[in-house]
Amino acid sequence: MIARDVEIVDLRPGIWRNLISLMDVSRLSDIRPVQPNILSILHHSGKVLRVYAPAGFRVPTIEQVDDPQELAKKLYYQLPGLESVQILERDSLMLFSDQVQRMDWMPSDMEDFALHAFHLAGQDPAGLSFFPPFSWKWNGFPLEEVRTWLASGPDPCAYFLGVVRDGAPWLTLILRAAEKKVRLITTIDYLKRFDVPVERLPASPKDLAVVCDSIHAHVAPIRAALICDYMVFAKLLTSEEKRRDLMLAAADGLASSFGILE
Repeated sequence: MIARDVEIVDLRPGIWRNLISLMDVSRLSDIRPVQPNILSILHHSGKVLRVYAPAGFRVPTIEQVDDPQELAKKLYYQLPGLESVQILERDSLMLFSDQVQRMDWMPSDMEDFALHAFHLAGQDPAGLSFFPPFSWKWNGFPLEEVRTWLASGPDPCAYFLGVVRDGAPWLTLILRAAEKKVRLITTIDYLKRFDVPVERLPASPKDLAVVCDSIHAHVAPIRAALICDYMVFAKLLTSEEKRRDLMLAAADGLASSFGILE
């Protein structure tokens, strides 16, 4: 989704700090939590070789694995508090490791590589069993859906997010996508190089049209844009009904969008 040679420019420290609200950075360096509550069982043709249980969990004695998918599901519900259960067959694990290392990773970015690896693991559900099934989401959206949506846009195209707080821009984000990848990550400050007066833009959702026109002229045709109040943005990040909440905010004049609700 993000090109390996993506250009990141014109990010003021204050805006960059606020951009962190869009992501969980607690696990960037290591996708595992510090103390993962993951129960792992390694077996060979059904005979259990090792059981790796997190501290505080009393796992029943397991000597044989006949149905790894059913066993993983049973243990997950039997031991409340587990993040997941993984049951791995030794030969399948070795084969998976070999296949991942042989993947053509050079043209891929990290996200592509990780997704391909997880897809590869999913091809052997008996040898590599996980419960709950793996789901990679970004702010509640399945990552594959986000990737598909971005890849389906015009080439090139731009996306804009603006969050307003106390009548001033609190967060702005411009993405330019081309060839199904994000090629530019910047903020509205990028438009200063084209003599666009953006010091107070956006100040309210009413500024959507002028912002979109400037991005269209100097970055790429706008595919989707959203300007909303800070409280609306905070709610959308955790909402299970984002479309509904955005429509209500728009009706109240607290949000304005293009290419999102249409």
